[in-house]
Amino acid sequence: MATNDQAITGAFYFALTLPGHQVANFKDCDGLGSESDVVEHKSMDGQGKPMIQKVPGITHWPDITLKRGIDSTMALWTWRELVIKTGATKARTDVTITILTAEGAPMTTFSVIAAWPSKYSAAGLSAGGSDALIEEVTLVHEGLSRA
Repeated sequence: MATNDQAITGAFYFALTLPGHQVANFKDCDGLGSESDVVEHKSMDGQGKPMIQKVPGITHWPDITLKRGIDSTMALWTWRELVIKTGATKARTDVTITILTAEGAPMTTFSVIAAWPSKYSAAGLSAGGSDALIEEVTLVHEGLSRA
């Protein structure tokens, strides 16, 4: 029987799916998470002593950055162009990011709410270099959940 440590070893990749179709697989993904502000609420306890109760404030979701080797598909470029030409409102859509094992089996899925690409870049351009050309997209969103 595999332990949890054994289950998380090995290579992973990430599948980005927009409504109706998988767009691309990525080798790097950063920003799947959330954080809440901490608000200190000052009050008195039953004996009149001052106390501080920490309560959650506004929840923030970091931008999600996905990176992969560039190929001939245009889906990410087209999605980013929609933002440039029409604004974020028309480009906003719920997406999923599925973490896949090296063999392609799904491990877990994150549902990302109202995502749109705020940045697209094809980094690493060098005429004399042998490094892979990297496509990077940054998604802003309004929340996520894990299934």
